[in-house]
Amino acid sequence: MAVIYFIQQDFLTGGTLWEGDQNFVFHAYENFLESKINPTAMIIGYKDSILAQQLLFKLRANKAFCLTPMFTEVKVGGVAALLADGVAPSPCVARRKAQTMQASLHLMQSLNLNDQDLRLLGYLYSRQETCLMPIADWHTRGVYYYPLLRALSAHDTDEITWLDSMSLRGLIHPSELIDKVRFCQQCNSAHLNYIEVCPVCTGINIGESKMSDDEGERACHQCKHHFQAPKTMAKCMACHYINHLEQLITKSVHSFTISEVGVQLLAAISKAKELGEFVISGIASHQHSKLTACNK
Repeated sequence: MAVIYFIQQDFLTGGTLWEGDQNFVFHAYENFLESKINPTAMIIGYKDSILAQQLLFKLRANKAFCLTPMFTEVKVGGVAALLADGVAPSPCVARRKAQTMQASLHLMQSLNLNDQDLRLLGYLYSRQETCLMPIADWHTRGVYYYPLLRALSAHDTDEITWLDSMSLRGLIHPSELIDKVRFCQQCNSAHLNYIEVCPVCTGINIGESKMSDDEGERACHQCKHHFQAPKTMAKCMACHYINHLEQLITKSVHSFTISEVGVQLLAAISKAKELGEFVISGIASHQHSKLTACNK
């Protein structure tokens, strides 16, 4: 059971090595790739959470290791937590977790991991209690994104389009409603600034009216209109379009799990591979018998 243990360059020792297993210690992703080792599990012992996150993303994005059990040595949060398989607090716990997943991963050996659909389904199947979880990030156009989806997707894939496609085909299904987000109807960005405007000219230069005795009356300094309540609109910070609230597109943000249809698809692929190998084996055996008969 080959176990890869990543530690930072400035740490001579650290973490928990799995006694009784083949342990290989590396400082960098590139050194690990050069080793050509095909590990059963990995422990990320980086003390820097950003470095741990970056390493986990590289490993998950690599088709050769995308389904490999990966643990962090200490509890992490954010993106790293969504890419790892949990914490390895002790050798026996880490080994047990890896071996539990290996039983499910055995079925995945027949999958073509060049297919991003199968990479995602294989990951979720081998981790039955794991959901595809979103995380909020203001850098992202839609405010939320799915770290695992981004790591497993092909470089030219639109992640949300892919997610919608998987859901529409019934391969995954929503698990929990996380949030609801409003998007600009012009450019589909979720970066909106809600502003109060004049209900007549939609100007933003409004304030309290100094010409009326009515308490709370407002006045537009642009068109001079007086009113009681301003209108709220949403200015898109990406394309600067001013949206009426009823124009905004509302989308639900869910976590996802593999569906029964997804599980059946994986089982069918595995069964087809077994039957294919059986047929090939049978043909080879038949040809061998003919050759033996001819040589007699």
